[in-house]
Amino acid sequence: MTSLNNIIDAIGDTIFSPTVTTNNRNRLEQVLYDKEKEKEKFEDTLSNELKKYSDNYNLKRKTLKQALVNRKVLKIKTDENTKLIDTLVNEIKSLNYKPNENDVEDELILLLDI
Repeated sequence: MTSLNNIIDAIGDTIFSPTVTTNNRNRLEQVLYDKEKEKEKFEDTLSNELKKYSDNYNLKRKTLKQALVNRKVLKIKTDENTKLIDTLVNEIKSLNYKPNENDVEDELILLLDI
């Protein structure tokens, strides 16, 4: 009987074993080794995807922070520009000069419409 079992095991090993196993592993050890490698590949892939999403998030966050800073700077510049325009309009109105044939107010309206 043992010889029949040995023959069946030999046939089963021949049919179901990988043709080449590394480090003389038996069939079960080879399957476990392959499963471990697949698990490592999955964990590496998962880690790489997590890193990619994390990098993308951090880049978007950094860009948003920069945009908010730019918006504050632009608001300050806009306020400064409005004050400068108001100051120049008042200075032009206070000058004793009449441009060409237009009134100072008409000239300022033409300039401010641009």
